[in-house]
Amino acid sequence: HTDWLEYVERTTPADRDERDRVRRILRMLYRQFDGIFVLNREHKAWLSSHEMGIPPERVFLTAHHALPPPPGVAPIAKQALFADATEATPVLFVAGRLSREKGCDDIVDVFRRARTALPDLRLVIAGTGPEEEALRQALPEACFLGWVSQQELAACYQGLDLFLFPSRFDTFGNVLLEAFSNGMPAVSYNCKGPADLILDGECGYLVSSPGEM
Repeated sequence: HTDWLEYVERTTPADRDERDRVRRILRMLYRQFDGIFVLNREHKAWLSSHEMGIPPERVFLTAHHALPPPPGVAPIAKQALFADATEATPVLFVAGRLSREKGCDDIVDVFRRARTALPDLRLVIAGTGPEEEALRQALPEACFLGWVSQQELAACYQGLDLFLFPSRFDTFGNVLLEAFSNGMPAVSYNCKGPADLILDGECGYLVSSPGEM
């Protein structure tokens, strides 16, 4: 489920030698199993590479799933979130854990850049986490919903316009499936996980930088 080597690289000060020790420990752990299930093609290729040495026939690609929308959910009205909005007001939606590895820093940059082209653009953020207070200070104009129920989440997916997924870290990105199951397109970085889920230009967009996002 988690690319532990990337996790160590992004969240600790470990140097290259220390990360290599982690890789060797992971290799020792994974080699004892008859089969390993992974969530994206890039992770599968890495486990089957010379770095990890797992025979390709023992590495299997699988996926998460998203539940269908709860019955009886009505799309949220934009006016319920922003008093001066109309149904034509463009609204970005972010949902998930608000932490640094989830790309919270990029949310601020992307929203500000996008607003130069769409001055009326709004932002709704659902979720909690260690970066929530910093985001609230950086984006006082955004609507923060905190933790929401499945019904409330589905109402946001169905009533708002575009899902913003700024994480470069996720091995899958289940929130993308949730967005799709409710009819909302998504924009994400072209990295493992999202690259296996988004058909660029059909159900969303895969991009390479905050500027492009």
